[in-house]
Amino acid sequence: MNETIQNSRVGKPETIKLLTVSASIELVLGLVLLVDPSIAVRLLFSAEIGGAGVPVSRLCGIGLTALAIACWRGGATSSAFRGLLFYNALAAIYLGFLCFGGAWVGILLWPAVAIHLLLTIFFARIWFRSSAGKTDSGPDRWQDAVSSGRR
Repeated sequence: MNETIQNSRVGKPETIKLLTVSASIELVLGLVLLVDPSIAVRLLFSAEIGGAGVPVSRLCGIGLTALAIACWRGGATSSAFRGLLFYNALAAIYLGFLCFGGAWVGILLWPAVAIHLLLTIFFARIWFRSSAGKTDSGPDRWQDAVSSGRR
């Protein structure tokens, strides 16, 4: 699809309203999954949650919250950049918390923490370097930094 056609559809008021409503719904569910996954599972599936379902549900809550942030209209960063920075930072923190708790430590948990932490560092580095290099706050500033891979 032609990028200009796609961008013109995204900028329409009805599309912005739909994105905002959808992002709001996902944000609420994401936060409920983070705070008390059993409520969301009980209301959605009429079932109880247990075992590894709790940390997996919380990780899904982080993902839904990041999706909501990426879809929310506003801010100076590009949507995908903002959502992925948020997701990787929270995933690294939460998975690290699970590592130190000791109950849910599988063979790939520490590598997952390391990968999310590295991605967070790379995203934050681009963000801070592009902030220091330019003083304007237009959306193109962030898009330029992300697409050029500025380090």
